[in-house]
Amino acid sequence: MYDLTAMLLTLPMLFSIVSYIWSKIFRDPHHFPGNSHMHLLLIVMQFISVTILFTISSAMGLLSLSILYLTQGIGVIYYLQRNGRVVCGCFGSQIASKLSYRLATGNGILAGLSLWMFMHRWLQTRELQFSLSLEGLMMELLCMIFALVCVVGVPDAIYAIRAYRAIAATYYEKITK
Repeated sequence: MYDLTAMLLTLPMLFSIVSYIWSKIFRDPHHFPGNSHMHLLLIVMQFISVTILFTISSAMGLLSLSILYLTQGIGVIYYLQRNGRVVCGCFGSQIASKLSYRLATGNGILAGLSLWMFMHRWLQTRELQFSLSLEGLMMELLCMIFALVCVVGVPDAIYAIRAYRAIAATYYEKITK
């Protein structure tokens, strides 16, 4: 149960990491409200936290996720106060998303959930185990592929279907004759 919950906790970060890499490869426009160095730092911190969770120590990974989600929530509130509702670029150029208090609340909830899971797991064992897990690294890779399909594949497929239907609609009368 904890492993599935931990994987679900990492999905928003995996979506963000994958969309950032996809946007960099195809040179999509940069919509992050801060500068590009801050965005890169955030993505690197997300990748490190997720990798710690999957490969090194689940307890320390949960703690780092909690701290990072809390920091992201505070950052969202800061940018909302400073710039208002702006495009955040959280999921790349494929999915349009704006900063909102709902996003800050979601980050706060995920921070609280990962902190609760860390405390529950740490209180059971009272020790932090560190070990390198190759299976965890493979699981992280599979989750990143799943995130790539969700963030890039699905929106592109929906766009392609709509474009095909729009083009086919102009030839509908000719086809039905």
